[in-house]
Amino acid sequence: MSYIVEGYWDCAFCHTKGIKGSARECPGCGKPRGKDVEFYLKEYSEENAIEDASTEADWLCEFCDSLNPAEAEECLSCGAKRSETTYKDFRETAAEEISDADGNMVADEGEISEDERDEVIYARERADREKMRGRAPAPDETESGGGQQKKPWPKFAGIAAAVAAVLFLVYWMLSPSSVSFTVDELSWERNIAVDAWQTVDESSFDPPSGARVYDTKREIKSYNHVIDHYEKYQEQVSERVIDHYETKRHKKDLGNGKFEITETKEPVYKTKTKTVTKERPVYADVPVYGTKSYYKVEKWSHVRDVHTSGKDKNPQWGALNLAQSSREHEVGKERESGRAESYYVTGTDKNGRQNTYKVDFAWWQTINVGDKIEAKADSNGHLQKKN
Repeated sequence: MSYIVEGYWDCAFCHTKGIKGSARECPGCGKPRGKDVEFYLKEYSEENAIEDASTEADWLCEFCDSLNPAEAEECLSCGAKRSETTYKDFRETAAEEISDADGNMVADEGEISEDERDEVIYARERADREKMRGRAPAPDETESGGGQQKKPWPKFAGIAAAVAAVLFLVYWMLSPSSVSFTVDELSWERNIAVDAWQTVDESSFDPPSGARVYDTKREIKSYNHVIDHYEKYQEQVSERVIDHYETKRHKKDLGNGKFEITETKEPVYKTKTKTVTKERPVYADVPVYGTKSYYKVEKWSHVRDVHTSGKDKNPQWGALNLAQSSREHEVGKERESGRAESYYVTGTDKNGRQNTYKVDFAWWQTINVGDKIEAKADSNGHLQKKN
């Protein structure tokens, strides 16, 4: 449902308040409604509706800045020919919800005090002046002067700072540190790992090639997770339901001293809680059986190390005597499975503290006891040359 009611305006010249929208001229000073006029709403009930009201906006005379009704072909103030500029061209006329906090069918904007309306008029005039200068007024400027509004600190700045601090700490802990010391000792270690071909007992559902099976058993191989049955249970659920309908009213400034009022019925919801019965599946693990084989098979297994070390500059690999085998399936035969070597430098710093560092072989070869070392050490004690 919609209907039209009369609006009001205030005179910008003599500050007469609450002039009916149908009046073209101020009853106080005789000045016609000009470009600066802005209509506002007071009473908006259907009882205040106007019959046969025009919905066309006033047009603005380009010569005297007076507003004229849409049906006028000449300005009623100066007689100039009608122009194309209308109230809607410089005033917002989009529909908006009516604000009526006390519910007395009088819009809040129509109940403000004269002092408040003076402030509104002053702010509007000031905004218009600023627009004429080519810029919109800064939102934080006041009558006494402009001011720079401080930007709020980003809400995630504190979290970002904490993360940065943690990352810096991790970087500092893992970054190589500078060390300076005099070489006291050079040392080395070398190791050869030896594997043997051995017979082992194993079991599986899929024995490898060459396995000698000596027993089989029917055993559980896996489980299937399947639905066994369904059980009922109760649960509290919430749902939004319509509680009642309330009337919403919206106003649209027609730009001619009148407002179009539109009423709609909108649902108001409430949350309702209820107990519902539901079903959920109950699962069971059903065993899957298979034939498990028990067998003997040959595999390589680590059996010993040939370790050598020294505190000199003559690293050596230990003598490697690998066993051979004439036994069945070559059980007892040995092989080399890997080699490892490490080289160390031990030194004393200017504070008398002694530390041992691991170094690469190529550099280790060039270091001698008594040398002064300036280097970097990582968190694992590995010494690195400075660039």
